[in-house]
Amino acid sequence: MSMMGSEEINRSYKFDHNFKLQMENFEDEKIVSVMKMMLYMNEGLGTMGVKLEGAGSEQLDFMVLDIKKNEMLTMMNNQGQKMGMRIEMDSSELPEEENQDIADIGFEKTGQSKVISGYNCDEYKIVGKSEEDKNKGNQYFWITDDTEADWIKSVSAFLEYASRMPTSYNLPDSYPEGSVIQMVQVSEDKKTKNVITVLEVNMNDSFSYSTSGYSFMNMPSTDGGIYPGMK
Repeated sequence: MSMMGSEEINRSYKFDHNFKLQMENFEDEKIVSVMKMMLYMNEGLGTMGVKLEGAGSEQLDFMVLDIKKNEMLTMMNNQGQKMGMRIEMDSSELPEEENQDIADIGFEKTGQSKVISGYNCDEYKIVGKSEEDKNKGNQYFWITDDTEADWIKSVSAFLEYASRMPTSYNLPDSYPEGSVIQMVQVSEDKKTKNVITVLEVNMNDSFSYSTSGYSFMNMPSTDGGIYPGMK
């Protein structure tokens, strides 16, 4: 990697609100992994910061996704040695729309309710129009009216700054009023379950991160996604 060369990138990214999320994976009702993530948002500037907490993330300091510059910066610290990767992302490489038309997605209120992270939430099930879509597994959103801050809406607004974005990343017209506090995805065979829970909502909470001091290597663009993990 040293043959690729490195450069200094001196920038300061500012964020004005953040969300703390917890991601849990279950197999046969037993938890197999837990990861916590801070999302630092500034939709108006087209930037999002990510800080991971959990096993395997000890050397990862911070990640910045700059949708206007079509790049992601990853900052790492290995026993005091600050290193970074600058990944150039060409949004024109995004795959053609292959997912279900968002107009075919609906949200059906189940009548279940509970308190999650201190918020009174109602359960909604995502439903599709076709029988095939209905049998692909179950996805549920727990939504509250106690706060207007919604991390999904914030990420969607951030992605709007991409030069080309498939409509699958937009919110459907049927998206309910309120804020999503928990998402639950259950596999078709009911053996695995993924849960994303909002632990904290921090509005008007300014935060900044400087890239100064990191030596960055330029990396190839990601494989058909706006950032790793999103295709």
